[in-house]
Amino acid sequence: MASTDAQRRPVYVDRRNNRLFADPLIGGGAWPEVQITPSMMDEVPGNVILGAAGGGPQQPSPLSADSAIGVLNTAGTAQLNGSRVQAATTSSTGAVQLTDSVASTSTTTAATPNSVKQAYDFATAALPKSGGTMTGSITFAAGQPTGTTSTPGIVLLTNSTASTSTTTAATPQSVKTSFDLANAAMPKTGGEFTGKVVFVSDAVLTSLNGDCLAGLRNRIINGGMRVCQRATSTTISAGNASGVYTLDRWRAINDTDGSYTVSQSSDVPSAQGFTNSLLVTVNTADSVLGSTQRASIQQRIEGYRVADLAFGTAAPKTAVLSFWVKSSVTGFHGISIRNAGSGATRSYNFRYQVLAANTWELQAIQIPGDLTGTWDTTSGIGMNITWSLGAGTSALGTDFWASGDTDGSSSITAFPIQTSGATWQITGVQLEASRDAGSSSRTPFERRPMALEMLMCQRYYWKSYNQGVAPGAASSAGQFVSVSNANGTWRITVPFKATMRDTPATITSYSPATGVAGAYRDDSFGDRSSSLVSSGMDGASFSGSTNAYVTIRFHVTAEAEL
Repeated sequence: MASTDAQRRPVYVDRRNNRLFADPLIGGGAWPEVQITPSMMDEVPGNVILGAAGGGPQQPSPLSADSAIGVLNTAGTAQLNGSRVQAATTSSTGAVQLTDSVASTSTTTAATPNSVKQAYDFATAALPKSGGTMTGSITFAAGQPTGTTSTPGIVLLTNSTASTSTTTAATPQSVKTSFDLANAAMPKTGGEFTGKVVFVSDAVLTSLNGDCLAGLRNRIINGGMRVCQRATSTTISAGNASGVYTLDRWRAINDTDGSYTVSQSSDVPSAQGFTNSLLVTVNTADSVLGSTQRASIQQRIEGYRVADLAFGTAAPKTAVLSFWVKSSVTGFHGISIRNAGSGATRSYNFRYQVLAANTWELQAIQIPGDLTGTWDTTSGIGMNITWSLGAGTSALGTDFWASGDTDGSSSITAFPIQTSGATWQITGVQLEASRDAGSSSRTPFERRPMALEMLMCQRYYWKSYNQGVAPGAASSAGQFVSVSNANGTWRITVPFKATMRDTPATITSYSPATGVAGAYRDDSFGDRSSSLVSSGMDGASFSGSTNAYVTIRFHVTAEAEL
């Protein structure tokens, strides 16, 4: 409350009667009683505790009007010029004591400007939370908590880029060193090396130039079923235990009472890049197989191609067999890996499942290397992979590696040869060394150039006929031609297009005019019987006798299959 000039006059406290009196404006006379009204207490009303101390009348204590008004606006009690008045609190006004302390926690005293200045000067000398520059050093007292990955604390800085510490902090220098190193490296998304790259161990690539991998890793030849030099369709009659080659490198066995046809088909898995498959169609079913009967499709692999797998040693490699299969017969089908074409002493028997009829499905099977047995590593049968079409109980064996000559696991349930009209197809066949021991992960199918695939097939079978023309056809394309001398004799050396696996077991000539096997065409006479003079892995020689200066023509096939 702000006092007016009229109020600026002495006032007195009547402690006996608890009243206030004001001095008259004109000296002398009585002391009129001052009536305390709300207008004299502008803010928080206070109380004045009046009363005689120790009893008895006392002289009024003179107070200024401002002081009286201040007393009237306080709470609590305080001694003021002999009068008790209320002390100030945080909730009411009153008398208050000053203090210079900057450490006091009192809520009943008032700070002096001196203490406020001390606190202000101390605050302005500190570093604000918003940041700033330290002009001096910091020393941490012993016993401060150490920072960890779960709690804050004091940590040591380090410039190391090789430390595995979880209790120190990296400096910007170490971060920059690491960043510069990463920035100079090849990103996973690819890029271009500006210098030479040297691999000190095996390099595992998922592709090379966006296509097949380097290294000719697939041990299967003609796994995409593109090469078919003999005939595009072959019937495998009952009782054909020795088997017959159909598509190049694929042998069909049928030691049952049924029959089936093997043909080159254009039905392939969608969007997988294949153009052909091997198709088996059962013509005559053998619904009840004898215990030793069996029918199968095989690929016999030359020892040179699997020697690095080291089967039969103390450190064999794991292999992975993958292929696409489609069959009208669902269930578990059988496969075996053997160390011979027939009469094998070691067999790895397993099974694969066809889940949906007439649907292409991808299979990938891990084959742990065999520690025992004899496995050819030269030009003989290094490995025989057999896909069973049906087998009797004695022709099946226990799962995994076992002694004997069997066509698959005894737990198989699907035998296409038992159902007339049943079909079974396969393509995209690949056998490779596993990238990681114990892994069944496969790599993408290795797509070799057609010329290379053909050359690899011609190591085992070769013909002079054009591709697409079956041996025995009446065709002059690709024929060998010679002319007899004055004595009527002739001799022709036929070079093979590829070095054969071995000296061909069978070399056959054909008349281009009639397709008759074992003959040549004498244009002055007709077909005559041919005579093979010599043969080897790179060629063969034929000779004969006729009239002088006669044209001689013939085709040739050579077979050095396993």
